[in-house]
Amino acid sequence: MQKKWICTSLILSAGWLPLMAEEQKGEWDLFTEFVYMRRADGKDNALILDSGEKEVDSGDLVNDFGFEPGFRVGLAYVPDVKSMYVANFLYVSEWEASKTKSAGGTLSFPFHESDFTEDFFGADEARAKYTSLFYTFDLNYWRDFSRREQDYFAISGIFGIRFAHVNEYCSLHFVDQSYGDYWASTQNNLIGIQGGGNFQINPTSRFSWNLGALVGIGLNQAQNHVSLQDQNDSVTVRKFRKETWQSVIFVDATTSFGYQVLPWANLHIGYEALYFSGLALAPAQLSHSTSDGRTHLATKGYIVVHGLFAGVRFNF
Repeated sequence: MQKKWICTSLILSAGWLPLMAEEQKGEWDLFTEFVYMRRADGKDNALILDSGEKEVDSGDLVNDFGFEPGFRVGLAYVPDVKSMYVANFLYVSEWEASKTKSAGGTLSFPFHESDFTEDFFGADEARAKYTSLFYTFDLNYWRDFSRREQDYFAISGIFGIRFAHVNEYCSLHFVDQSYGDYWASTQNNLIGIQGGGNFQINPTSRFSWNLGALVGIGLNQAQNHVSLQDQNDSVTVRKFRKETWQSVIFVDATTSFGYQVLPWANLHIGYEALYFSGLALAPAQLSHSTSDGRTHLATKGYIVVHGLFAGVRFNF
């Protein structure tokens, strides 16, 4: 039977995918993919008000992130015809967005008390900037319950570990007679276990379709660094760092189509969505509180990273 492979990549679970047909003991697969992905979240934090009404929030900036290019590389080893180990690394270029607003002394940040600072109330100009970086690595074990790449219907179970990193920065710059800066940076380092499965249909000896999902739980080492400076940055109103551990849930779902162009090469294209909860997102660290010495580390955020991928897999 002609050998054929299919590539189904999962980003959120950090790269799991079916490999080749009629695997032989000791075989290796090398794959590389181009990804084009967008980041979203569900929490809108008010950043700039105009006459007390919300003018810019974090959701506006996230909507401007758009799709960014990236890549995935991986290696798979087949110890026997029913088992497979797959490791891969996914990286997406940094998302970045900014907005600038101008008005006649009516711009402000929504502190609970307007006289908490001088430059963040009654400002003439305000600028908000937001950046976010994401990458992930995972190692998975595949166990086939039917003959993947051979039977018309094939089912595989998947279990593994995942690491993910989310690094963010959000800054505000307000200007009236003087200027002030309020910014926060965060780092999230997630590690956890994941499990799921893959369902495959092989209508011909060359074409395959895959549908898979992974669900995982783990811990996130979350950190933030926050600074609030007023009066031409000459007065430090708030400055602190905090760190904590937060439980997380993550999900990775994908669908893909593959075509065996040569006995040793497979082309594939698909769509993937990843979900991560328990994150410290940068805008959430910009507290509206006016309490003296107010410090906090918000870790209830979540993100969704989704988009297209296309690549090639080589067997040797």
